[in-house]
Amino acid sequence: MQAACDGLTKIEELYAPSGDSFYPVELNGSVYDSFALRVVFERDKTGFEESKEFPIRTNMVVAARYQIIEYLGSAAFSRAVQCLDLDTNKMVCMKIIKNDKDFFDQSLDEIKLLKYINVNGDVDYNNVLRLYDHFYHKEHLIIVTELLRDNLYEFSKFNRECGDEPYFTIGRLQKISRQILTALDYVHSLRLIHCDLKPENILIKSYSRCEVKVIDFGSSCFIDDHLSSYVQSRSYRAPEVMLGLPYDQKIDLWSLGCILAELWTGYVLFQNDSVQSLLARILGIIGEFPYHMMTSGKYVPQYFTQDGQLYQEIEGAPCPERGRRLHLLVPKKTSLRQRMRTNDELLLDFLEKLLQLDPAQRPTAAEAMEHPFLAPGRIPDFTEDAEMLSWAGVGLGEAESYKVMCSMRNLAANQKDGLNKLRFWGKIFGTEADYYVAEAQKDGGEPDETDPDAEPPGQGANQFTYYVTNDLAGDWRRLPDIKPKEIIAARAIKRLVTGNAGSKVITHPAFEGAEEVYLRAQIARITADTVICMKGYLKKEEEEGSPIEQNEEFICPPAAELLKMEAWTHMQPHILRNGRTTHKEIPEGDTPEELELAAKMKEEQEADPEKEVLRGLHADGLQWTIKQAGDATVYRASADPAAPLRSSAVTYVRSLSWPGAVTAVRNGQFVSIYVGYGLAASSPNFFPPAPPDVQEEPEDPGEVEEPQGSLEEPKEPEE
Repeated sequence: MQAACDGLTKIEELYAPSGDSFYPVELNGSVYDSFALRVVFERDKTGFEESKEFPIRTNMVVAARYQIIEYLGSAAFSRAVQCLDLDTNKMVCMKIIKNDKDFFDQSLDEIKLLKYINVNGDVDYNNVLRLYDHFYHKEHLIIVTELLRDNLYEFSKFNRECGDEPYFTIGRLQKISRQILTALDYVHSLRLIHCDLKPENILIKSYSRCEVKVIDFGSSCFIDDHLSSYVQSRSYRAPEVMLGLPYDQKIDLWSLGCILAELWTGYVLFQNDSVQSLLARILGIIGEFPYHMMTSGKYVPQYFTQDGQLYQEIEGAPCPERGRRLHLLVPKKTSLRQRMRTNDELLLDFLEKLLQLDPAQRPTAAEAMEHPFLAPGRIPDFTEDAEMLSWAGVGLGEAESYKVMCSMRNLAANQKDGLNKLRFWGKIFGTEADYYVAEAQKDGGEPDETDPDAEPPGQGANQFTYYVTNDLAGDWRRLPDIKPKEIIAARAIKRLVTGNAGSKVITHPAFEGAEEVYLRAQIARITADTVICMKGYLKKEEEEGSPIEQNEEFICPPAAELLKMEAWTHMQPHILRNGRTTHKEIPEGDTPEELELAAKMKEEQEADPEKEVLRGLHADGLQWTIKQAGDATVYRASADPAAPLRSSAVTYVRSLSWPGAVTAVRNGQFVSIYVGYGLAASSPNFFPPAPPDVQEEPEDPGEVEEPQGSLEEPKEPEE
């Protein structure tokens, strides 16, 4: 609506309500707004405080509401303490701004932006800091926010110095990357640039769930602000800022690349003691700056000679004959791969994208979230699964588990069409070499025309595609789809694999096909019999033909309930005697041959009926054992009464019919794996059928004529 003065327009925008009857208002294209700043004071008292330093004492109550519990630390502008909010009974973080005019003004900017960020979206979903309160008290501006834990810099340093297992695994890097990119995408959607993304400004919300939040918006700015040439902490400063080029929100993506590299290696990627040494590191690790950046940057002459050599001016009086005294810097050539010390191609490619020197080639936060490294559920973090499996007695070891995951990432990266739901299936021991097995979801394909009984790709025993390798640093080999006759033949023999997928299977009864076919048949049998899940994790609609889907409303039962057989179900269809998971449809016909075939098929179906996919383990008889390891104490995830119950206990289920098949679960996260010889347990002991008897006497050939002629005695050799 129009205000009383011409040129003034009342507006409504996505800002926190000002509570002012006049603001917000628009004048000549600019919008003016306000927010209230409460001043908390003691009645009947005036004058200045005794000291400019705000007193901090344990149990001291600030502004009659916040009781100081613990001193947390200090920064350039402020000091932070943990407090108990006596009004809400919640633990909070209180940031006490130092008594300085510039610090005060910049902190007012931070409050303004925090209010703006908090009112426009869910701060928990978007992984940004929640603002609770702000006020002025005893000559200090005070900001109250949610209480988080260590920042990534302090925690990474602690983790490295303690010599514990590395916390920042590939899987946790994925989680942290997704959360920070979600925060950046949200902040950028509000036309903001964070401008100071670094490990100290990313705080941990939960160690066990690896949850983080982005904080400190004191240096943030809008994209159409008058952009300062001094932004970002130096080790995380983007090239366009240093060279004096226009910059935008992509400087935050450069900072993220530096942070992830530091978390992985434990060291700052671009260590430096000056802008020149920082540029030298970037040139040595990433490469040369594009020509257009070198010719357009207003600060380029401060760091580079006219022929493009990096220099640093030597302190002291200039030489009268030659002018300034310069020290040329020659960057030490290396590479991001060498610095990262990893062969994970997806991680390296992800970092290379974030650390593009040319901001035009650097992705936005939304584009970065689409990178294959962050594909949700594509390649689970097997190092986390391995830790849980170790409680179940499946000890692949930290080094081998990491190699498995890196090798699977390389497998995924080398597939043109990509792989869906790739997971580590297990390991089968061989007499000469072992097989590592990876499983991927199939989306369908052309059926095998050479065998009409074979189940089509994406269904039954061919629901998944399997890849094997003997060397985690080498290539993976795709196993062929399986046919019913091959499964039937594999049941009749019991043979250790050699590790040579192309070798011939020499056994009795005879097995047609190479070892890779026998291996594929055993994998199909093991998968059908041993891959299980918690009851209710999957669901199927009552309508016939409806697919089995994950139940989004599933809540993991308490650890004590998981010790019961009734709490578990199979996930895969049972393989019938005919080598399929389903019976073929009985053909119709009137001829005697057709009627006889139909009767025979019906008899076979009645003798071997199909089993329900989500069948309970209790129906299998004594084929399973369920045990528990670790602390089974139940606790709540937070003080919220609605928060889920949790336990550190690992419940694991072992198959007795296929020794080596294990499923482990902890707090709803579960994993199935097979580590063994690929053979079923047999009771009584397995004895292959005997070969045909060897004939004792040959058949009588009848009369045989005496050969003509006679043998002469050998002559004496002549002397």
